[in-house]
Parts: sequence; C-alpha cells; structure tokens
Amino acid sequence: LCRFGRRITLLVSYVSGTLFAIASAFSTTYMMFAALRFFTGFCITGIVIVSTVLSNYPVNRCNIPVIIMNSTW
Repeated sequence: LCRFGRRITLLVSYVSGTLFAIASAFSTTYMMFAALRFFTGFCITGIVIVSTVLSNYPVNRCNIPVIIMNSTW
C-alpha cells in the first residue's frame, strides 16, 4: 500500500495540519483563526481517511506505525 501514495498523503496531511494548527495559535483576527482552523480540520480529515484505510487493510510492516497512530486516536 505504501507504493500507491497513501503514505505520502498521510505525511503531507500530518505536516500541513501541524503547520495550520501552529499558525492558528498566532492568528490576529477571528477570520484568520476561523480560516486556519478550517484548513486544520481539512487536514485532519485526510489523516482519518488514510489511516483508517491503512489500518483496515494491513499488508506489510510499513503499516505498523499507522496502526499504532490510529489506535491512539
């Protein structure tokens, strides 16, 4: 499953979600905060979808960290 791009999508979702969450902590207006929280939620949705697929269809050992991360969610 890692060769089909789900791992890259998961990593991009984690990194971008973290960046949006940190940026929302330093927002100066309510509209900026709302927009950054929207994009944070958008990234969390990507994390949930990809980690659910990877944990339901474990194929090889590259999915073990994803299964651990999904079980702590």
